[in-house]
Amino acid sequence: MNPDEALKYFTDKKAAYQHVFNTPQGNTVLGDMGAFCRARETCAVPGDRDRTWLLEGRREVWLRIQDFLEHTPEDLVKMFTKPLNGGKTDDQA
Repeated sequence: MNPDEALKYFTDKKAAYQHVFNTPQGNTVLGDMGAFCRARETCAVPGDRDRTWLLEGRREVWLRIQDFLEHTPEDLVKMFTKPLNGGKTDDQA
């Protein structure tokens, strides 16, 4: 994917997230998801590694939604495309 294609892809994806979540119903869902995903609290459960990772997975979904709602398409391209040094992005993990 070249840079122009990547920008169009993330512009379109951002628009889709906004279409779904920037509505009264979307805000209701975000409020519910924020609580369920522990958006504003720790996911660590002392002594329970499995529960910690489960909760961290939920929170990762929340953060992904917020990325698309809060960042510009240009920022999203930088965040989610393969770095030049050959490292992996979150999408490739």
